[in-house]
Parts: sequence; structure tokens; C-alpha cells
Amino acid sequence: MEFKLISKLDKKYQVEIIPCFEDCEIFKYGDVLNKLKKQKLFEGKKGTHYLFNKNDADEIFQIVFMGLGKKSELTYEYFYKSVVSVFEEMKTNLVGDVLFYPIECTNFDDRNMLKAIILACNACCYKFDKYITKKSENSKFNIYIYANKNEDLDELLNIKDAINLTRDLVNEPSNFLTPEEFGNRCIEQVKDLNIDIDVYDENWIKQNSLKALYEVGKASVNKPRFIVMKYFGGNEKDKVISFVGKGLTYDSGGYSIKSSDGMVTMKCDMAGAASVLSLMTLVAKQNLRVNIFGVIPTCENMINGNGFKPGDVIGSLSGKTIEVISTDAEGRLALADGVYYAAKNLNSDLIIDIATLTGACGIALGTKYAAVIDNDENIFDELNNASKNTVDSIWRLPADKEYLSLLKSDVADYKNIGGRYGGTITAGLFVGEFVLNKPWAHIDIAYVAWNDFSTKILPKKGATGAIVELLYNFCKNNENA
Repeated sequence: MEFKLISKLDKKYQVEIIPCFEDCEIFKYGDVLNKLKKQKLFEGKKGTHYLFNKNDADEIFQIVFMGLGKKSELTYEYFYKSVVSVFEEMKTNLVGDVLFYPIECTNFDDRNMLKAIILACNACCYKFDKYITKKSENSKFNIYIYANKNEDLDELLNIKDAINLTRDLVNEPSNFLTPEEFGNRCIEQVKDLNIDIDVYDENWIKQNSLKALYEVGKASVNKPRFIVMKYFGGNEKDKVISFVGKGLTYDSGGYSIKSSDGMVTMKCDMAGAASVLSLMTLVAKQNLRVNIFGVIPTCENMINGNGFKPGDVIGSLSGKTIEVISTDAEGRLALADGVYYAAKNLNSDLIIDIATLTGACGIALGTKYAAVIDNDENIFDELNNASKNTVDSIWRLPADKEYLSLLKSDVADYKNIGGRYGGTITAGLFVGEFVLNKPWAHIDIAYVAWNDFSTKILPKKGATGAIVELLYNFCKNNENA
């Protein structure tokens, strides 16, 4: 499937998709639409579409009217979902070319219209069939978008590819994507880009006192790695932003073992790390004028006689000690060393960590919103602004310092879990204790990084690629800051 912009209609298409409002005329097939409205067969209401065949010079092609409701009420998300709904129904029978007609709407510009079409169609067509020996045949078709203005299609396609990279990594089985292999994949992805990368092994982790990361990963035969990527596209005096991604390539829960059902999808516990890698490649391909670091502590949380246990007291890179209440609260331990390294060793001006951290996040916000906990309201405002005209939704939870009392230990500086109440908040606040008071935000993507069922945003089970576009917009909005 390829996407192409056209400025004139000079060929036949198998399918023509025409977005239409219930309260506006359309310039193409307007007479047909008016007849349908008079007969109340199709009125352009939200969530509806109407398909018919047209015979033109002995060639039969399909016309699809895609209802968008009232023009003044249209949002990016609803336009995106409408494209998904129509395209998901049609794509299995496509063998030729598809034409999308544009819309004119003050609610979002041509770029966002094009982006919604590209990302929505891509969401419908994405598949992870790497390990299926007898693959189904892919439909061969191109998508043409009729646009009056010349937009930067390369940027939109790079966004699509970055989201797909995240999906591919998160869908990868953990027996293939070990911490060592994750490091290799990072090297491979950035080798032709303006990105410096270091992948540190277990010995370096021990020698440099990343004790919390080491403790989480030491029971596995697949030893931990610590990955640091650097991209300098801005000026020397511009601020440096570090993105720290949780990279648990598999999480059994350790001695606080998960249920069998709960372990099946735990290959996805490195979605934060995948998002960071994809973000770095996207920013570099677009040559953004920003200075960013990508920090990935990656390991497996497994069980053997050498594994850390509930009741243990462990150290950390910061020197602070942690009482382990649950070995299944391991991601925050790896992040503690990751964000401290970003704050102290990399001297970052701003830190954002991304992690599939807590089941409590899904209880609080469901499967649409990622949770944000921060120590600076301006950062959330910037993140929220970056989420506009995307399908990445975030919600701010209170970073109330009173909750820190739940993390107070009798035998160490902290406990790694604060109990049943406010679990997403206490997990985020735990990580925030290691950022040296630098401006910081934590994004919990536990229930948006993976689909257990089809949704209107991604009609596929498995990895979603969530948050990548939001983070890219955040970087773009911080150029030369």
C-alpha cells in the first residue's frame, strides 16, 4: 500500500471515498447525495456511510459517502475513526486504486486531514505476521488523496513508519527480543541517522552502580542492557530533553509471580522503550532542531535462586535504598536508575519517562487515556497541547506529595509499592523521587500500548504504537527552545 497526493483527477479508481457533512453540499456527486438525502437513505450523519456501484463507460467502480455529521462539530479523532470504519469494511476486497476526496473544515487543516487518512488506513492494514509460515496474500492497491495544497507527505509517512516500528517491537515475542537483541535493534535502527548510541552490558551496569536495574534483571539468563542515544539537532545552549523508556522485554512478576493469563502479553512491557527508540528515529529523520536523549534500561524479570525477593533491600544509582515489597513492581526500579542517570549523568533540563507501569491505570482511566504525573504544570500543558489532532489521549493525575507517605519504609528509604490505593499515582511519585527535582513528567501507557480487542482507533489486537506521535509533536513544539 502506497500513499500518493494528486492535484488533478486524470484516471479511474476502483473506489472513490467522499467525506460529507449532513449540513453542507459536496462538489462531487452532489446530485446523487441530494437524492439520497431526500429519500432518507443517507443523510451524512455521524457513524454512517453509503456505498453504491457506478457504471461509467463499461467500468464499474464504487462510490462511498462517508458521513461526518455537522461540520462545526467535526474533530480530528472523529474524522480518523470514520476513515477506520469505512476502510476496515472495504479493504479485504480492494485490488485497485482508492481515491479520497478532501474536506474543507476550519476545525483542522489539510495536513491533519491527510495525516488522519494515512494513519487510519495504515491502522487497518497493519499486520504482524512475521512468524506465520503460510501468510495471507496482501491486497495490492494504492491510496490517492486529492489535495489542493502541496503538503509534506514525507513527514506524515515517517510518522506512520515510527508508529509501525513501535508496533513491530512490542509484538515481537520475548524469546526473540531479549535485552541484548533490543540493543542490537536500536543500533540497527539508528545506524544511518545523526544519533550517537551506546549499549552498555551487565558488567558496565554493575560497575557503574545501576543497582536497581541490575537487581531486576539478574535472575534471567538474558542479561540486562542500558542504552543511551543522543541526538543534537539544536543549538548548544538549547535545553536538553531526556526520554526514558521502560524496557522490560519480559515480566513474569518475579517471585510475586503473575497469573498464567497475566503473563501471556508481558512481552509488551517494553512498549515505553519501543516508543523512545521510534521517537529518536523520527526526530532524526525530520532533522528537528532539538537536543534529546533516549535512555532505555532493559532487562527481563524472571525467577531463579539468584533473583531478588519480597523483603529484600536493594540499592540504586542515586544511592537511595529501596525495600522490595513486590517483585512485580519492577518497572519503577529500572526507571529509578534510568531517570537518575538522565538527571545527573546527562544533566538533562527536562525528563519524560514512558512506561507500561501499573494495572491501576486501566482501572482509573480505561483503555483510551494514558495517565500523566508531573512536577511541573507547564510540562503537562505542553504534552496536552502535543496531543491535539492525534488519537493519543492523556489525563493528568494529582502528584500530591501526601501520597509519598505510602512509600515510606521502616527499613529503607522507600518501599517500591504503596499499597492498593492510588497505585498509579504512588508508582509515578516513586519514579519522581529520582529526578533530582528536574522538571519531569511520567506517562503510564499500561492500558493504551496494547489492545486485547479491536477498537475504533486500532482495529487490531496487539501493539498500538500509542504516544509516539504525541512525543514527536512535543519535540517539534520545543524546537530551538
